[in-house]
Amino acid sequence: MLSTLKWRMQAVTGCARLVLQALSTVPRNGIDVLA
Repeated sequence: MLSTLKWRMQAVTGCARLVLQALSTVPRNGIDVLA
């Protein structure tokens, strides 16, 4: 149970990190188009 929770937390943090990297690399107008 604890192992699955830790894996889930790692997955969530990894996805969030990828999203932040993508937002930092994509220009503002690209973000507006996605939104």
